[in-house]
Amino acid sequence: MHSRLLLLLTGLAVTGCQESTPPAPTPAAATQQPLQPRSVLGAEARALVGSGALLLDVRTVDEFNELHLEGARNIPLNELGRSLGSLPKDKPIVVYCAVGSRSAAAAGLLAKSGYDVRNLGAMENWKR
Repeated sequence: MHSRLLLLLTGLAVTGCQESTPPAPTPAAATQQPLQPRSVLGAEARALVGSGALLLDVRTVDEFNELHLEGARNIPLNELGRSLGSLPKDKPIVVYCAVGSRSAAAAGLLAKSGYDVRNLGAMENWKR
């Protein structure tokens, strides 16, 4: 025990006792951080859409035409990057797909592009 304490004190004497604190983030750096997409389930998603959020289906056109949630807008994931300019930045976007992988990718892209996005995941989560 005494040898450990001696080693610790010796190390402090050699390196100094100064605490290092990381620099505070600058306001410019803080504004460059992308928003993080958050997962939501049906009740919260329905409330958001009821309050004016955009409901975005990122499945294929054929999947959308076969069945979709009422009021949803369809932009397939492979077209989303080219369609960002057509999406509103002044309200949240709730994104969904068939099982959740495409909506997760879409939510990440939207968040990195500065959108306030929520990931519903699978369309069936709307009912939860």
